Amino acid sequence: MQRLHCELPNATIRQIPDCGHLPHVERPNSVAKLIVDFVHEDCYKEAECVSRY
Repeated sequence: MQRLHCELPNATIRQIPDCGHLPHVERPNSVAKLIVDFVHEDCYKEAECVSRY
């Protein structure tokens, strides 16, 4: 996971303790909170647009 994070410099890693391969099934409340937090955080960031034209 750390290697992938190095390849994606703007990425954020969030780990859910005691969770396996199905976090949305095993820890639905934790996953929902991470998604809501991400959406709220992302709403306040300035949009970036990359165009080839």
